[in-house]
Amino acid sequence: MPMSALSAPEAHVQYCGRAADQASLRSRFEPEVRDGNPARTPSPLLQKDDVEVWLAGRNSSAHIDTLVSRMYRQRGYLSPQRHCSSAPTAMRRVTLEARHEGRVVGTLSVNLDAGNGLCAQELYAEEIAAFQRPGACFCEFTRLALDSDACSKQSLACLFHIGFVFAFRIYHASDLFIEVNPRHAPFYRRKLGFRLAGGQRICGRVNAPAVLLHKDLAICAQDIARFGGFRVPENKTFYAFMLTPDEERVSVRNIERMLGPGG
Repeated sequence: MPMSALSAPEAHVQYCGRAADQASLRSRFEPEVRDGNPARTPSPLLQKDDVEVWLAGRNSSAHIDTLVSRMYRQRGYLSPQRHCSSAPTAMRRVTLEARHEGRVVGTLSVNLDAGNGLCAQELYAEEIAAFQRPGACFCEFTRLALDSDACSKQSLACLFHIGFVFAFRIYHASDLFIEVNPRHAPFYRRKLGFRLAGGQRICGRVNAPAVLLHKDLAICAQDIARFGGFRVPENKTFYAFMLTPDEERVSVRNIERMLGPGG
């Protein structure tokens, strides 16, 4: 398997080296994210094959809530609320939507710890605290919903990668946590390299069993740089459906333009 020309350390230097610019981006974006995303941007953050990823906003929140409610109830879960009880006003949130032929077919929210924790800490506070170290910054992916009839594999790959871009490239989070049904955990562990961080418990937000999974985002960056977009039979990882390093750079620039002056 040939290595990509873009290694994770080089990518980290490329984006983190502009610390002043990134701090400026974050200061403009965070107040809007805390209270829900702004109106949807006039152009997608990503367009790959037949899937577009947009920054969701107030204009599309009803469509997203409907999709989340429908897909969760089909599986016998309660529909998760946008906010959890762990001080949502202190949480930075980015909600993404995947579109296929103009229709919302997927969504994912990226929550970043702004001091009062993550939703996952309602069940797994001790387990998450074990990852605390100097310089650590935690995030979680929540409210994932995909319409199984429309490009679900490509939609998931695009949503995951743009979520990674926001978490790691823009906000410089170090650790990603997800709560998933135990039935789905093998996919995330085998295909995306997540590790089990917390055992099975009942998640009251959706009234279903859950386990806590963890991924070091620096390792995630290495996996994406190595496998992203490299669709060959021997590449068994889900990263094969994600962006190439060049495509990721374009997406980062799109996000920076959106957050920058006049963007």
